[in-house]
Amino acid sequence: MKKLYLMLACICSLSAIAYAQKTVITGTLESVTPGERQLVSLQKLGWMDRNFPRTELSADKKFCLETETLEAGFYRLTLVNQSYFVYVKPGDELNFEEKSGNVIVSGKGEIPGNQLLIDNQKFQDEFRRLPVEILMVFGKERAERVWSIYCSKIEALEKADVSREFKEKYKGFAGMEYWMNMIGGLGYYKNNRLSSDYVKALQRVKLTENVVNHGSWYETLESWLTYNLNEKKVRLTTYENWLKEKVSLIRDKGLRVAYLVRQIELEVLRGEFVGLPEAVEAVKKMIRKPENQAKIKEQMEVMKKNYTRYSKCLPGTDLGDFEFHDREGKVVKLGDLKGKYVYIDVWSTGCHPCKEEIPFLAKLEKAMETRNIVFVSVSLDTKNEVWQKFIREKNLGGLQLIAEKGFKHPFCATMGMSGIPQFILLDKDSRIINFNAKRPSNPVLWNYLDRIVD
Repeated sequence: MKKLYLMLACICSLSAIAYAQKTVITGTLESVTPGERQLVSLQKLGWMDRNFPRTELSADKKFCLETETLEAGFYRLTLVNQSYFVYVKPGDELNFEEKSGNVIVSGKGEIPGNQLLIDNQKFQDEFRRLPVEILMVFGKERAERVWSIYCSKIEALEKADVSREFKEKYKGFAGMEYWMNMIGGLGYYKNNRLSSDYVKALQRVKLTENVVNHGSWYETLESWLTYNLNEKKVRLTTYENWLKEKVSLIRDKGLRVAYLVRQIELEVLRGEFVGLPEAVEAVKKMIRKPENQAKIKEQMEVMKKNYTRYSKCLPGTDLGDFEFHDREGKVVKLGDLKGKYVYIDVWSTGCHPCKEEIPFLAKLEKAMETRNIVFVSVSLDTKNEVWQKFIREKNLGGLQLIAEKGFKHPFCATMGMSGIPQFILLDKDSRIINFNAKRPSNPVLWNYLDRIVD
């Protein structure tokens, strides 16, 4: 009987722990426009997860959202037609009550911090309401407006009765918001050169390790690093040293290591394995904490395990016999292109990441038009007319080919393809140099091609 009681007690205890880890977000909204979808959701910043928790308002304009999968951090809480940043951790029970146009936070959790985030949202909204002509130019007016918004956030933080831990996290969060507001769109707008004065204004907020509290820290930092590489602030010397040389632009040691760990994770996730062990070896001395060393080791094990997927297309593999059709329906073999380096873009008209690379590919083609390299785009579209129409509308250059069987084409199986875009680099004998090369938007590729192509 004692054993039975003990077992029941353990079950109850475990249930209590499980319940304590459930995060519950409730509230009531008063200003809801009829006809709108009455959706409430909570999403981790910087994530592309489509399975984030969501619910709908009840008839009396109340909501209750529960989740058990949260990690502590900053999230985006969407209340029908208005979004707020919030700080949530497992076990929180937060309530957001709309009263006279204001949202009041109560319950169990980081209450003062979340009230600060809700109140400070007006400053971020102020940035979004700036005229387009200001947002599309990296000039003095944009810099002054963004600095004013950042200072307002920090002033409110200093007055708020929040914990020291939250204060430090929010400083990093607000700092990354500042950088995002300052360089958002860098690389896409035509006027994307930053003056020395603008760079000085940008660097008024230093990038330190605490910016990782923002879910979009990596993407923003990567945009800044890519810009500096394109501006030749650092000259990459070898493919094995690109990672080491790239992070030399990051002054804060903690942030540098955080970037390295994240970058290596992404290289493995994308299957960009060629040269990765050497690149990792070159930065090992920078990564000293055991927990980070363990993460890198784990990623290298994942790479070794996944390398088998590319067993049919390892460097040196001859792809010359693979054939596709051009726009006139003529058969083109990759072997027909011998004597030139070949950079292959495998894509489709329905692939958004593929289409994002098209402008960069066009720039790369233009930059290397006098060099001994041909740029080939192999579409996996199954409808020829859709492919042809897209090429005409976008005025695509390079050699345009189509694999009419889509992913069922034997080329995809040989290349270990699980998704697109995938970029492949061949030597002058149609043999593979890299089965999953870097994207045209990555200056590392530009640097590498500049060195090897005659």
